[in-house]
Amino acid sequence: VVDDERSTGLAKAGVVAKTGSGFSYTGEWPSALGSQWYAELLDCADGSHNGDSASWSMQVAKAWTLDDPRCLREVGRPAIAGVLAVTNLRLADEELAAKNVAAITALDTCYARPPEAPSGATAAGYREVTLRITAPTVAAGIPAIDIALDDGAAQPASGEGPELTYILPVATGGAEACVQATTKVTYAWGTVRTGEPAELCGKAAAARMEWRKVERSCPKGKPKCTYMAAYVEGLSDNQKLTVTYRPTGDFKCAGKKPTCSLEIKADGNGKARTPGQLVTGKKGKIVASAGSLKATYPSS
Repeated sequence: VVDDERSTGLAKAGVVAKTGSGFSYTGEWPSALGSQWYAELLDCADGSHNGDSASWSMQVAKAWTLDDPRCLREVGRPAIAGVLAVTNLRLADEELAAKNVAAITALDTCYARPPEAPSGATAAGYREVTLRITAPTVAAGIPAIDIALDDGAAQPASGEGPELTYILPVATGGAEACVQATTKVTYAWGTVRTGEPAELCGKAAAARMEWRKVERSCPKGKPKCTYMAAYVEGLSDNQKLTVTYRPTGDFKCAGKKPTCSLEIKADGNGKARTPGQLVTGKKGKIVASAGSLKATYPSS
């Protein structure tokens, strides 16, 4: 191109500007010269000099992440040069835009396809769901994932492009969290194809109740004693819950009642426990329950 245009022609075209005793590159090209530049570049890349006439198309296919260069050769090197000029150079006019319509239409026909929906893998956490979303493998173009969340505010915890990981908080254990995930494929010449959205869901770890030993001073006459409390995790913030004890054998409620109930309140992390229960029985068990939650002492 320099050989054809010389510095005078390049300066007249606005590609370079006179700077002192030399020239500086402006970064702006007229359409015709930009197309000529890429045509010459593809000719230089063409392996026909080495007996491989497909060289330029193979290199463009690799740069554009296309699995097959045959359509590039069918569209033709001059047309592809125009597309490269429009996509890769800053052009001073729109002369190539109309000429590129046929080439882009042909490229779309060959390569552009609506992609499949993303897939998701979930992991249950404490009042949260970790959702790893992966775009499908595509034969051409660059895949990415578009996410629609209920609150519209969450950002991926990690990842980019074809794989994203979201940590989705939920209000209570066992609750479900979902996202709408869509695959979007962008092609080097500007075409974008979007697939159908998929709803990807996962559940947080379920709320649970268990007996745990608590440290408390033993009453007089019982130097060796054990206190147990029913711990509950996975409640909503500040949730109130009634826990009922049902003892059997020589485990007894206060006043020797068959059952005893008490109300507890979760903290800001959804966790609560009953007061320590002095465990004096040796035969039988105590079943603590609250709704669907249940824990038995001793466990075996």
